[in-house]
Amino acid sequence: MNFLTSTLVLVALTALLFWLMWRSWRRRGKRDADLAPIETALTGDTIASFDRVFYVATTPQGAPLERVAVPGLAFRGWAQVTVRTDGLEVQVTGEAPVVIAREAITGETLAQLTIDKVVEHDGLSNLEWVSPRGTLATSFRFSTPNQQHEFAESIARMLNQHPNSTTARSLEEA
Repeated sequence: MNFLTSTLVLVALTALLFWLMWRSWRRRGKRDADLAPIETALTGDTIASFDRVFYVATTPQGAPLERVAVPGLAFRGWAQVTVRTDGLEVQVTGEAPVVIAREAITGETLAQLTIDKVVEHDGLSNLEWVSPRGTLATSFRFSTPNQQHEFAESIARMLNQHPNSTTARSLEEA
């Protein structure tokens, strides 16, 4: 094989690989399009607001290495997270805001890893919420342990304000 032939074979294989990755991501996006949380704005009082949080990924609960492409949460990046009395809003830079109603949130836990990210023990905060296909875990990386603790407390306060909530128990067990 001469140089030109081997170069053309490598270019074709690289193009095929990129096409397969693009096609797979589009299929995942179509598969997960129905997982979008509510699209209405929250009107409750603000419990806590975090201006610069690193949004890592959303995965099925118990499967931290399988990314879910929820619209607005498909790509990792810096985000603004606002916890209100009636739910949580996540605004990832460059994405549409995502609103998760309080009724869908089941708790907050700590983790060490999720897809694309491994950190120190309990370095990630997972917001667990129910979607049409089961429970999902949305992972955040806070700048300081104090922010992480404040986030956990704000989720607990939001869940405890609902008189019929049994989901706040998961916070006490963590």
